[in-house]
This record gives sequence, structure tokens and C-alpha cells, in this order.
Amino acid sequence: GVPGGGTDGAANKIGMAIFSDEEAPLTGGGGGVSSAEEFSGFGCWCSCVPSGYLGVVQKFGEFVGYMEPGMNPYCPGIHRIQMINMAVQQLLCSTECKTLDHAIVVIRTAVQYRVEKQRVQNAVFDVQDPQPLIRALVDNAVRSHITALTLEKAYSNKGELSNDVLLSARNGMLPLGYSVLDVVVTDLSPDPAITQAMNAHIKAKRDLQTAAEQAEAQKVLKVKDAEAAAEAKHLSGQGVARMSVAMADGLRNSLESMRHGGLDPRDSLCMMVTTQYLDTLKEFTSNPKAS
Repeated sequence: GVPGGGTDGAANKIGMAIFSDEEAPLTGGGGGVSSAEEFSGFGCWCSCVPSGYLGVVQKFGEFVGYMEPGMNPYCPGIHRIQMINMAVQQLLCSTECKTLDHAIVVIRTAVQYRVEKQRVQNAVFDVQDPQPLIRALVDNAVRSHITALTLEKAYSNKGELSNDVLLSARNGMLPLGYSVLDVVVTDLSPDPAITQAMNAHIKAKRDLQTAAEQAEAQKVLKVKDAEAAAEAKHLSGQGVARMSVAMADGLRNSLESMRHGGLDPRDSLCMMVTTQYLDTLKEFTSNPKAS
């Protein structure tokens, strides 16, 4: 077999090769978009293509198809086999750009891509290194999208940004033989000074909200205190009114008793006033601070 690619065998075995008509090269080379087909020729030698790879076949330097994984016959000296990795690969991109509100941010994306089997001819012969091309497409798409958004909206529109970058990279790389499977925005990092300013702004808003809530709580407490004081005064007034009624009833009963005892109303009244006067003097004597 041929490990990794290249030619193998001696030139004297060329005459032993037998080829079918399906081995004819495909049209569309030289940079155009082509649809590759599986190589179906015969030969005196075998190439073992490992899983996850394709064997790109050239006949006298001209592309004629690809080999699937497994044992494939070919003719050394006439055919050259080049192994192409078909596994999904990831490219990490970092793009610096400016938002609509003039904030400098660095956006990091992860691009998953692979070689498109049906366009392997373009991938092998038209592209030397796909990664710079993908980075250029990603940078262009990111800068076109972010410049129309403020920093706050950029954080909330990562999904739309991923879709825009994916569409741009896929449309740009598919004609070159590469299929972009997914684009993920992994990080959006503004300048540290902007981050500190945003944190300070958020803290100020939360402090303002906290102060408003505390003021509302104080208001509720004062209202409740006023309602409690009013209720207390109302109850106190009811108590005073009841006390006055009780005192009036007691005075009337006392006058009625004195009248039955032989005292006229004038003498009874003087006696009651004198009694209250003496009670008041007694209260001042027992409690000098009372007013």
C-alpha cells in the first residue's frame, strides 16, 4: 500500500495495468467548482486508505477521482495517491471591532469545518491553507454585524451573530471545497475600563433601587405609626367619654343621697367640691412631680 500519499512501485509494472473507461478525468478543474467522483480504475498495486480519510487520485498529475477508505487498486508510476483528512476540524478566531457606541470589543469564535467530499478537487488543488480564508470571512462578518449594535445589544445578540458568521463562512468556503458546519461565539470581551464602568453603572442602578425600596418601607412604617396613634387617641377619647359619663352618674347619685339625708343642693355641692380639693392636695403630697 501507499502510506500517506505519493507513488510506489517500479516503472516496469506499468504495462500490467488495465483501466476502465470510468477513469477519465472530470471537467471543471483550474479553480472552478467541480463535483468529484469515486475512482474506479484497476491496477497492479493496492493502496490502503484509512478510515476518516479520502485518497485523491491523480493520473499523470491530472485529478481523476478519489478513493474511499479500504483497499483500492491503482497503477504505480501512472497514479499518485494523496491522503486527505475528512475529520471535522476546529479553528479558533479572535476579532477586534468597535460597537455602535464606540466600545472596543474582542469577539472570539470557534469554527467547525471539514472537506466536502464531492468538492475535494477544489479543496486539494485550489486552496493551499483554508484557515486564513476562514479567518478573513469570520472577521468581515463579525465587524459588519457588531458595528450596527451597541455593546449591551451585542451581548444579547450572540445567536444572530453566530448565524450571520456561519452563513458568510459557509457561502465563502463551499465553492472552495470546504463545508463550514457550525460557528460558536465563545466570548465577547470589552476593554477592562469599559467593564469596570458597566459594573459601576449597574451598581449605581441597584443602589438607587435599594434606596427607593428603603424609602417606601419607611413611608409604610410612618403611615402605620400614624394610623396606630390615631386609633389610640380614638380609644382614649372613648375612655374619657365613658369616664365623664361615669363621673356624672356618680355625682348625680351622690347629690340624690345627700338630698335624702337632709342637705340642700347648695350645701351638697360645696361638700363635694371640698372633698375633691382635699383629694387633690393628697395627690400632690404623695406625688410632688404630678402636674
